Amino acid sequence: MAAALTMSALSMFAARAAGQDVVIGDVTEGLAAWRSVESVLTHPRCLNCHTMTSYPRQGDERRPHALEVKRGPDGHGEGTKCRACHTDANQTATGIPGAKEWHMPPLALAWESEPGEPATGAAICATLRRADDDGGEPDFERLIEYAQLASFVQWAWQPGQRQDGTERSTPLLTHEEFVAALKRWISAGAPCPGGDATDASPSPVAPPDEAASEAPASTDLPTTPDTPASSEVPAPTDASASPDAPVSSEAPPSNAPASSEVPTAPDAAPAER
Repeated sequence: MAAALTMSALSMFAARAAGQDVVIGDVTEGLAAWRSVESVLTHPRCLNCHTMTSYPRQGDERRPHALEVKRGPDGHGEGTKCRACHTDANQTATGIPGAKEWHMPPLALAWESEPGEPATGAAICATLRRADDDGGEPDFERLIEYAQLASFVQWAWQPGQRQDGTERSTPLLTHEEFVAALKRWISAGAPCPGGDATDASPSPVAPPDEAASEAPASTDLPTTPDTPASSEVPAPTDASASPDAPVSSEAPPSNAPASSEVPTAPDAAPAER
């Protein structure tokens, strides 16, 4: 009985947070919706930046970023900044992907079980359901807004071409279907696979040697809708560099002025997200 009441209360909260009518969610429907959401979050376009390591990955095979860039304390790169190569838009000539505020998310939003391996749906679900740093409830309304508007999220469906002209892959769901599934999951009480909706197992933590240079990871989502996390990494602008070697995450990983900083390894081949 207590468990049922807990689920009902959670469902009502989730529905309110999603800006929808309060309806007690159906757990089975919620879990089905989560599987749709999970299929997007574990696609290389998203997962390449949501790593548990200090560096992003590139390509559908999810190889480590070719230029050996690091997340840095604010996610915008350590030493060589992501913006040195990733601008506000995809670059046709070089194949470097781009979107506004190209960067890596905090370690608290890592969606890997070990370097290069996606975490389980239950573990990823838990990272989205975890309470905020002040002990409050998850801000699902903000999550929905972010999923709808963030340019970094939208980039996953418009990742552009590699330097060789081939198209980068995109999630199976459309962006609209992804947002709709996210809303259904939240309205149903945001249940996680393998347990009740209140379960919140810890997210993966970067190995000591890779996390050493990381600043304390925040569980907060970016404060502006234009700060998504992508997975493709750009390629250096040098003509000799490979088109598939971006600087931040491959996607993900557009038209803002590029940073004046230049990659420290100009001879390395770029990678994509």
